[in-house]
Amino acid sequence: RNVLLEKRIDERTTELRVTNEDLKQEVYERRRAESELLTYKRHLEDEVRKQTNKLSTTVDDLKVQVKERERAEKKLLSYQEELRRLASELLVTEEKERRRMATYLHDTISQALAFCKMKLVTLKQEMQEVSSRSPSDSGGADSHRSGDVMPLIQEIDSMVKETIEHAQSLTFELS
Repeated sequence: RNVLLEKRIDERTTELRVTNEDLKQEVYERRRAESELLTYKRHLEDEVRKQTNKLSTTVDDLKVQVKERERAEKKLLSYQEELRRLASELLVTEEKERRRMATYLHDTISQALAFCKMKLVTLKQEMQEVSSRSPSDSGGADSHRSGDVMPLIQEIDSMVKETIEHAQSLTFELS
């Protein structure tokens, strides 16, 4: 019976040795795997830290760009408002200048032309009166002179009339 017991003890001891060796191998592999995992974990943490820093830098850069863009947009809006104001001011100034020019045309040039026209009409009438008198009244010299001057007076009258019409048209367009 002892032999059988010893045999069983030897078998069991052999089994335990094999199991113990297997366990040692498993512990070794597990420690090696844990060591690799720890290395990977550290590496991964370093990569996460690096990427986080890069993202943080990128976010900071984007914030600066957004602020610069906002400043540029505000400046652009300010310029656009200034441009609108200047355009409005220009329109008002142009309108004032048109009115001033129309007033000048009316008050100065048109009135002077109208006065010239009246003087021409008076001159024309006087010339017609002189030419309608008998040649014996003036000795014939005035009659001859008035005949030469009448076409010239009519041409000047026509030009003054046309100039007055142009001045009136321009005055109307400007006002």
